[in-house]
Amino acid sequence: MHLSAADGGAFLSQWSADLATVYDHAKVKEVIWSPGGAFWLTKGPGLFSCTHAQPSRFHLKRSLARALGFSEEASRLFSLACRGKASEVVRELEKHLEKATEERKRKRVAEALSYISSLSAWLSDRRKVLPAGEDDRSPGAIESNVDKLAADRFKKRGMSWRPQGADHMCQIIELKENGELSSFISKRVKTADGRRAQAAMAYLRKEARRDPEAWLKKNMPLLQSRSGDPWVKEVLAGLAGYDKLAC
Repeated sequence: MHLSAADGGAFLSQWSADLATVYDHAKVKEVIWSPGGAFWLTKGPGLFSCTHAQPSRFHLKRSLARALGFSEEASRLFSLACRGKASEVVRELEKHLEKATEERKRKRVAEALSYISSLSAWLSDRRKVLPAGEDDRSPGAIESNVDKLAADRFKKRGMSWRPQGADHMCQIIELKENGELSSFISKRVKTADGRRAQAAMAYLRKEARRDPEAWLKKNMPLLQSRSGDPWVKEVLAGLAGYDKLAC
């Protein structure tokens, strides 16, 4: 899984680089590209040697349902789209656009028409074009994952996020879902501890070089003060090797 709040172009570059750490792109035999509703996802096939590309079935069905409602006509056009009948779907939507009188209805039909026209070469469902594979699963499954892991947190809770903070949160969620969060934290803690230890040693070396004799002298401020319980001073004096308290 790869999550990011970067812009579309940067996201695709980062994601493809991330994939390359796991897969050898040159040896992958089959790539099914299934973009969602964002326009920049149409650039994806240029990053891979795609066997087949198709728009997300979820977004395709949703665009038709928004335009025509949950009707038999929407189901019929969805079925035509999945069979790659782009010209028929576009022609039918143009008829609905001509008939529509309500502005809201016209807007939604126009949006569906634009969306499907831009993806007309990709409409065919891969299951109708390619032989079935043993590990096949629906590309649309990612939609619910995005909703639960990211969209619900960033869009639906009335919170305001700056891009940098949203990107940091995406990286934390990504590490957690990939099972890498604990090791990442452990590594960062060790690195931070190492840096603190190095800083402390650098300070001690500096003080030792500045005045070796003074640095070697024992110094317990509590033993020089008039406050504090006597028994505490006695214990510290014994630990420090003092013969008597300096009061």
